[in-house]
Amino acid sequence: MGVYNMVNITEQDVLKRLETESLEIKNTDNVRAERKALCDMCPSKQTTWNVDYCTDCSCILLFKTAFKYARCPLNKWESDIPPFANK
Repeated sequence: MGVYNMVNITEQDVLKRLETESLEIKNTDNVRAERKALCDMCPSKQTTWNVDYCTDCSCILLFKTAFKYARCPLNKWESDIPPFANK
């Protein structure tokens, strides 16, 4: 399939993809909005080509706030899924 240009991904693309994801890994709309609000106030948030990202972890915030397993590198929120045990 090749490398997809991240600049071409829209918020609608992400929301459509979220519809197909398991409820076990995606955040509710409320949690996503709470995390986005925290990111919007953070000095580590930058916007390039209309895409918000974190300068600490380089994640695109639309993705970062959508999934339960994501955590903020500045500890503004923790993952809602415990890390896998190392064996």
